[in-house]
Amino acid sequence: MKRRLLDLLECRKCQRDFELVVAEQDAVGEIVGGRLRCPSCGSEYPILGGIPRFLPSIRSGADLRKVYADSFGHQWTTYNWLRDEDEFEFYRITDLRKEDLAGKVVFDAGCGGGRFARIVAPLCREFVGLDYSIAVEKAAELCERYPDAHFLQCDINEHPLKPALFDLVYSHGVLHHTPNTKRSFDSLPPLVKPGGTLYVALFRKAFVAL
Repeated sequence: MKRRLLDLLECRKCQRDFELVVAEQDAVGEIVGGRLRCPSCGSEYPILGGIPRFLPSIRSGADLRKVYADSFGHQWTTYNWLRDEDEFEFYRITDLRKEDLAGKVVFDAGCGGGRFARIVAPLCREFVGLDYSIAVEKAAELCERYPDAHFLQCDINEHPLKPALFDLVYSHGVLHHTPNTKRSFDSLPPLVKPGGTLYVALFRKAFVAL
C-alpha cells in the first residue's frame, strides 16, 4: 500500500482520516503489512499483502478466501483471463480515448483481476481499483510498477473513499453480481467530481426458452 492512499480514505462512521500502523514495509517504503485505525471510533482494518482489507470477515491471510465472491477470485487468480482485445473493448464500451484519461483521477469499481486496470492505470494521474474478492491481488500485481495505482479489497457498498474524488468512475459487468444492485449503483455517484463521468454497464438478464 502506498502512503498516498491515506489521503483518499476516511472512516465511514466518523468521516475521520485513518491512522496508519505499519508492521512491515518493503525497500521502497510501501506498506506490506499493518492496519488502518480510526482515531475516533477505533475501527481497524488490516493491510495484508500490501492491500487494505475492508471486510469484517478478513483479519488474517487465512480469511482471504472466505467471501461470497470467492469463485470469481479463484478464477482470476488461477487462470489467465487477459486478452489482447481488452484495450479495444475498454475504449469501445466507454466511448473514451487514451487522451481522455491523461491527468485524470480514476476509480474502477469491481476491478476483478485487473483486465481493464492494467490498461487505465498507466495513463491516468491516479488510479484506485476495488474488488470484493481476492482477485484484487492479481490486479495489484499487474499494476505494481505504476506509482499512482492503489487497490482495496472491499464491499462497494461499504467503501471508505472520500466523496467527489474522481474524474472518472467506471464499473463494467459487476454490480449485478452484488446482493443489491441498486444499492451498489447508488454508492458510486457521490464519488464523482462535479463535471466528472460515471460509466456503469450491467448484463441483461438471460431467458432460456424451454
